[in-house]
Amino acid sequence: TYNQQKRTERAEQAVPWPPNISFNSTRNEISLQIREKGLLKSPNRMRTRAEEWDRGCYCRFHRYYIHDTEECYDLKNQIEDLIRHGHLDRYIRKSCEPSFR
Repeated sequence: TYNQQKRTERAEQAVPWPPNISFNSTRNEISLQIREKGLLKSPNRMRTRAEEWDRGCYCRFHRYYIHDTEECYDLKNQIEDLIRHGHLDRYIRKSCEPSFR
């Protein structure tokens, strides 16, 4: 069917997922540095109601008191996507560097 054909085409075009990657910087540091270069897309809108927000955690990526930046799935996914496309090689930890995973 048409849908199966489209799924197959997308799968063939997909960039392979990187192996388990460790970073030499935190997600927060990476996001602050690459945001200025225009590599990050606008974050997905948060669907959590304001009364459910954790006021003790702030996400610099979403600019909300909702979760910690280091635990932001949206940011994590964008960083990993940029790595798959070869944009953030300098943030991949070499074997002799400390890990910020």
